[in-house]
Amino acid sequence: MSFSAITESGSRALLLLRQAQNIGQSRLDSRGNSDALSTRPSIIYGGSVSSDGTNPVEAIREILRNSRAENIPAVASASGQASLQNALERFAASTLDVKIEVGGQLFTAAAAGALGDKNIGFITDFADQLVTNDEEALAKFGEILEQSAARGSRSLANDIFYDAYRAGNVELVAASEFGIETDRTKTFIFSADGTFFGSRAQSNNPAASRAIGELYETRFLLQDDGTRIDVETGRHASYVYFGGRDYFAFINPPEDT
Repeated sequence: MSFSAITESGSRALLLLRQAQNIGQSRLDSRGNSDALSTRPSIIYGGSVSSDGTNPVEAIREILRNSRAENIPAVASASGQASLQNALERFAASTLDVKIEVGGQLFTAAAAGALGDKNIGFITDFADQLVTNDEEALAKFGEILEQSAARGSRSLANDIFYDAYRAGNVELVAASEFGIETDRTKTFIFSADGTFFGSRAQSNNPAASRAIGELYETRFLLQDDGTRIDVETGRHASYVYFGGRDYFAFINPPEDT
């Protein structure tokens, strides 16, 4: 689904769906693991109230007030809320889940308006780097190849793919087409006084998902020059992840000169 295809009602439905999916999640530690010993329940927000009936914006504001910080950020302005909504739609279109952690408690990013415009900016800046459709993905892939080509220590595989991209001969195929599914979450971390502490990324491959290593051993075989060849089509193949999406990139091998 492209970014432009997400309607306001669709976004609302997505948030409510995430509320239902996230009920019962536990607090996560700094490595993204469940913390079964935590005595502070997580508040997962996917609509107007959290899973325990608490208004999530008020819950975050209480965390900020309890920190006794001298400068507590104001609640986001209308323009800040609009920017946040735009960012959430980009995350949804990229299939990358997003959450915020405030003072050790976990919320979905729809409640980030409680942290103010400046803090929303950290989320929207990252969302701007995401790709929301295959056309954006191909353009982004070209940017990455060009940046790598400008470095002196680039690989032969990068040169081959960059030349093919400039010639218009690169095809991106979603990794899911080959049975590879990856659930990814980006969590933006804020202290109890609303200070941005950075972010963490988590990924998980469902049990039914095929492993990339399996494809590398059976179909996309490594060559002596460091490239991989798809034994079924004879094309060069490379697994790539960027902008919140997973792809395999394919090109025809260059002709011998």
